Amino acid sequence: MGVVYSASEIIREDGSVTAVSLDGKPIYDDVLPALLCKNFVGHGSNGVFRRHLWEDVGGFDEELRSFEDVDFWLRIAALRTTYFFREPRKLCQYRVRPQALSTHLPQMQHYGERVILKAVRQSPAPLAPVMPTAQAYLYRYLARLALTSGDLPLAKILIDQSWDYNCRIFYRDIRSLFTLVAIKLAPLSRLGIQHQLKPATSK
Repeated sequence: MGVVYSASEIIREDGSVTAVSLDGKPIYDDVLPALLCKNFVGHGSNGVFRRHLWEDVGGFDEELRSFEDVDFWLRIAALRTTYFFREPRKLCQYRVRPQALSTHLPQMQHYGERVILKAVRQSPAPLAPVMPTAQAYLYRYLARLALTSGDLPLAKILIDQSWDYNCRIFYRDIRSLFTLVAIKLAPLSRLGIQHQLKPATSK
C-alpha cells in the first residue's frame, strides 16, 4: 500500500514549459521527516493511491487554506505502513502564476507553520529533531516565492529567517543555495527568474 508520484515540469501561465522542474527526490531515507522538510511529491495532483488510503487518513483538512496537500502526505507517511514510490520521468506539470504569489504569502506562511507544528505534535519522536530544518526549508521556499513575485524586501527577510533556523541547508541543498545567492544578487536574479516564468511569446 502506498503512493506513486513522478517528477514534474514547471509551466508558465500560457502552458509553455520552463527550465525549472521538480525531481521528487526526498532529502532523507525516512519519508516522514523528509516530507516535513520538503514536499517531494510536489503538488496535490501528483500522487496516485488507492481510495481506502484517503479514507484511512480522513482526506484533506478543510480548515487549511494552504499546505493542505503537505498535511495529507504527512498523515499518510505517519501511518508507517505505506511507501512512496518515485517515477523519475516528468509525468506531471505544475503551473506557476507569479502575479498571484505575493497576495498568498502571508497565508502560506501561517499555514506552513501550522502544518509543521501539527505534524510534530502527532509524531514527536521522529519529527522534533528535524523541526528547525523543516522551518528553514519553509522560509527558503517562501523567500523564493517572494523573489519570483517581485517582493525583494520580503524575500530578504524570509531568507534571513531560513538561515537563522538552519543555515546548513544552504551547504547541502543546491536549490537552497541558488535561492540564497539569487536573493543576495537581486535584482538581476529576480529578472532572470521572472523571465523563466513569463509567457514564451512575450517580448
